[in-house]
Amino acid sequence: TSPSSVFQSYCILHPESAVSDENFAYDDTSLAFKATEEHAHDTALFNKVFAPRTDQAIVYQDVGDAAVAEAIDQWRSTLVLAFGSSGSGKTFAVTGGAKRFSDRGLIPRSLSGIFEALAVKPDKEEYEVSI
Repeated sequence: TSPSSVFQSYCILHPESAVSDENFAYDDTSLAFKATEEHAHDTALFNKVFAPRTDQAIVYQDVGDAAVAEAIDQWRSTLVLAFGSSGSGKTFAVTGGAKRFSDRGLIPRSLSGIFEALAVKPDKEEYEVSI
């Protein structure tokens, strides 16, 4: 799906996900899981599934970079919604870690991306950014 599609969904697997569990499997675009013995495997489809321990820069490149460019060039809005149980890594994915600069999440990388994109625009004096 292209960045201009109406909706996109991504799954970022927690670094401690039990990927070797027989009740859980994933590939580039889907997750299959079995919650209980009585249920067959359920499958969830995504535009992309990020493996455990995927670098935050790669997540931003695939998820945020095109969204920032569209927001600047085409005035399209973007909503990032993080969903998951407690301890599943939502805060880390969106805001990043506090210990290393390289662990910045989608929000700080998107803010940097906005200013980087505006800095190279020839009409940059016509923009006002507020947070």
